[in-house]
Amino acid sequence: MTAVDAATDTADRVVADLVADPGGNLYPSVYETGRLVSLVPWLTGHEKRIEFLLSAQQPDGAWSGPGTVALVPTLSAVEALLAAGRTGASVDRGLSAAADLLRRVERDGLPGTLIPFLIVPALVADINDRLGHERLTLPPDLDPAALAALRADGWRNPVSAFYLEIVGPAAVGSTAVSPVAGVIGCSAAATAAWLGPDAPAADDRSAESVDFLVRSQSTMDGPVAGLTSMTYFERAWAYRALAAAGTDPEVIAPLLEGLPGDVGRAGAPSAPGAAADSETAALVLLATADRTGVLPEPHCLWEYDRDTHFLTTVPVGAPSVITNARVLEVLHRYLEQDPSDADRYAGAAARVARYLTDNQQPDGSWQDRWHVSPYYATVSCGLALLAAGRTEPVGRAVAMVRESQRPDGSWGVHEGTAEETAYAVLLLAAAPGEHRDAIARGLAHLERAGSAGPHPPLWVGKDLYAPVNLIRAAVLAAAAAGRRAGGGACPYPFQPAERLETDPRAAELRRTAPVSRVTLPFGGEGWLAVGHREVRTVLSDRRFGRAALVGADVPRVTPRVIAQTSILTMDPPDHTRLRRLVAPAFTPRRIEALRPRAERLAADLVGRMIDQGPPADLVRDLARPLPSTLMSELLGVPVADQDRFFDWAETVVGGPGVDPSAIAAAFAELSEYLAGLVAQRREDPRDDLLGTLVAARDEGDRLSEQELVGIGVTLLLAGLETTTNQIGNFAWHLLTRPGLVAWLREDLGRVPAAVEELLRFTPIATSAGFTRVAAEDVRLGEVTIRAGEAVLVDLDSANRDEAVYPDADELRLDRAGEPNLAFGHGPHFCLGAQLARMELDVALTALLESLPGLRLDVPAGELVWHTDRVVRGLRALPVRW
Repeated sequence: MTAVDAATDTADRVVADLVADPGGNLYPSVYETGRLVSLVPWLTGHEKRIEFLLSAQQPDGAWSGPGTVALVPTLSAVEALLAAGRTGASVDRGLSAAADLLRRVERDGLPGTLIPFLIVPALVADINDRLGHERLTLPPDLDPAALAALRADGWRNPVSAFYLEIVGPAAVGSTAVSPVAGVIGCSAAATAAWLGPDAPAADDRSAESVDFLVRSQSTMDGPVAGLTSMTYFERAWAYRALAAAGTDPEVIAPLLEGLPGDVGRAGAPSAPGAAADSETAALVLLATADRTGVLPEPHCLWEYDRDTHFLTTVPVGAPSVITNARVLEVLHRYLEQDPSDADRYAGAAARVARYLTDNQQPDGSWQDRWHVSPYYATVSCGLALLAAGRTEPVGRAVAMVRESQRPDGSWGVHEGTAEETAYAVLLLAAAPGEHRDAIARGLAHLERAGSAGPHPPLWVGKDLYAPVNLIRAAVLAAAAAGRRAGGGACPYPFQPAERLETDPRAAELRRTAPVSRVTLPFGGEGWLAVGHREVRTVLSDRRFGRAALVGADVPRVTPRVIAQTSILTMDPPDHTRLRRLVAPAFTPRRIEALRPRAERLAADLVGRMIDQGPPADLVRDLARPLPSTLMSELLGVPVADQDRFFDWAETVVGGPGVDPSAIAAAFAELSEYLAGLVAQRREDPRDDLLGTLVAARDEGDRLSEQELVGIGVTLLLAGLETTTNQIGNFAWHLLTRPGLVAWLREDLGRVPAAVEELLRFTPIATSAGFTRVAAEDVRLGEVTIRAGEAVLVDLDSANRDEAVYPDADELRLDRAGEPNLAFGHGPHFCLGAQLARMELDVALTALLESLPGLRLDVPAGELVWHTDRVVRGLRALPVRW
């Protein structure tokens, strides 16, 4: 097998692997490997094949496959071990498992693999012969007469070459079959049966077959795959899927090189040496037509016509809806060219469409003998009927697909798989109707699962197998088709922010896709990180930078393009230099030195409320003046100008509906105002933060004028809007939960811990933000962020991650454990975090101490919340006491 990196798999890699490896990159087959152990013990790697069989045995004694599907590989492995002279626990357990599976066949029927009615009697007879007694018994309904007829003379046809290993001694060296490139029937087991139990002479005509088996077993260091090749089938299938998904035709063109010619008349096998079949012929015709625009007249298909349907192979073969879906596509495509004998082809197309419709399952799916999962047959039949204009059965199929999607966004008959999810996405992407939500969830699963596997074996041969390279093509085609259908990225924000409610979609994504594609209101598509681990990584990993945001139309929620560099848009080392300069003003010791002043100010503000009497507005009377006054004093900004700051700040933090020109104007006015203050400090130095920054700029030339003004703007905005709104939000939480207020009043020393829990629990932003741009390809969780792609982080969602915070949707003021991410993480961790914490602590303590009867003055449902900003908060919080 070829090693594949799921994170970097691409269409050109899949094409190269399909061309280079005709074997399809299959996994080892227990059945086929067991046949080599029994039939060619002289072949290199014999002991390694025995080791493989022993290691692959399951705890219940059986080998590979769910239910009775395990019967054929179990019988093959047991017979092989007996042929190799092995006895003991493995054989005994295998015999017991085989006997149990044979009894289950009486109840559940034979497995849905190929010709079990022939393979099972053959292996049971061989096992009993080796044991010298009848240890295993065939189910009553399984008549060995069919095997006897095959061995008598019924195997002398091209189709039976595929299972030559059950023919017996007559197969050895038979001239009734001819190797192609050394291979019999695209099967290592069939080739081994033709070679026989004795090593051929070096100059024997079988030398090419010996060489083939030596090469086949060396690929997997002993074992072999279930098929030697389906190269024509796989390459045509992959070409069609990738072409339909919009892949560059030149990238996939090599898949058509070397395919059979004149298929319209001569037909095509699935691989060199295989019997011709109608499905492969149809696929090759369609792939060629996709490339050239012209489909040759499909004369070859008439050989398979059985009036109501077409066979897959002749002279033997059971009906297949998948085969008939391919035939219908060919007939419809040929009819579009207005041929002279259109009536004949139209009649056949109508018959096949009716056959497919009649064989649709009650739930809307299709089932087929070539694949375990209904999703493969359903996408095959659905796309064929859709192309033929038969929308009613397609609608039923789409409904089945939508209803059966799993909570993690995947699809699967036993469990969610990348392969089955790809088939479901391919159908939804092509079908009429609005399916972007389901497609987006499916693509998120594919992004996590990747294309490389391992993939469970769902394809039906003599046992189940997984054509890995074909599946990779299906996954990549589905990803491309899904994105083209608009499902690759969900519109974001998912819904308008309501009060302090969190978006349920974020909770779903934390479980199923903690990093997913989204389409933003401005700047196109980007990535959204909602999981705690993923958010922390983006915030701390320096491969995700912010400098690329300046002047760029990056994906974002708000209309304003960041025009100037500031401390918020710098990466190290520039960011480190500025932060080191400003950080001393916000150390815990400096902030604690401000606490007495904050407590006096809060006491004064609450005192005024008491003096004026109820009702009061907590936003106007406390939440707004407390942080603005403290920040103004810290920076050295006149308190008289606070109202102007608030007007500018409210405009700058406007949401998507705010006029970008108004935001730009407010930002420019605020910057101009601060530039004037900087000029004043230069003429009249003062011992405040702004004066300190000016001195640093003038004396050490460490700050540019733009940097100096930018720091002032950042600190003012951060110090006003977020803290103001959170004081009101925290008060709302407590006033709507009287029990928590009483609990805090019992011990005001509980307030600091309560602030931390409120910070975690209370969403402050209306949507994700803090956009970063990847400087290189970065693996984030289970997806790969490509260089130049933008990632937004949802801090509020990360703070509700159940994997980090048990019962995360409960407000528990005594919660301990992992710190919250309310102030970010990493190099851009909020400089003013300690100041905000102190202000919140002081504000809540003042309310709890001074207003014991504090309560809402209006019903909670009548409170009015801001809806036009990127931060959440109340317009007013009327209270009385």
